[in-house]
Amino acid sequence: MSPSLRDRIRTPGSPGSGGSDAPDRSPGPRTRPETRFVARAAAHSNLVRRRGRLASVSVAAAMAAGAWVGLTLGVTLGALFGAIGAWVAGAIVGWQRDLSFTLGVAQRLLPLGDQTDLLRQINASWYLTVPLVALGFGLLGALVGALLGGILAAAYNRSPRKASVDVEVHGGPDDAQPD
Repeated sequence: MSPSLRDRIRTPGSPGSGGSDAPDRSPGPRTRPETRFVARAAAHSNLVRRRGRLASVSVAAAMAAGAWVGLTLGVTLGALFGAIGAWVAGAIVGWQRDLSFTLGVAQRLLPLGDQTDLLRQINASWYLTVPLVALGFGLLGALVGALLGGILAAAYNRSPRKASVDVEVHGGPDDAQPD
């Protein structure tokens, strides 16, 4: 007779599974596994945990991070706007052509009639329009992001309120300082 499916499948921590994933039945507060790992690693090394305040933020690093964020957002939005712009240019050219046939009026007399050649060129070269608009938006976004990152870092550095941080540094037990 074959064993049932329930007998063959055992979850980690179930009796008879043989795994070390058994749930912790010891009394006391439960800790997350990564916290226990850090505590074990700290017990076997010469790391000392210290508490302090974040004194300042590097303005150059904040500007670089802001520039990267602005560049990625700008390129993404620029590609979207470039694609929409190329599509709208083609739609306007088609609308002008249909309207000029319907009304029997020259295209130059219709709205945006003087820009027909430019709109036709934008629509035809969409494969250049989209990346150029994306690059323009990306550079503008990088500039704005860098300026905002620098302003926020400078504002934090001038602020009397500082963020508290916990830092683990190398040192022996005699190097530990009380909190």
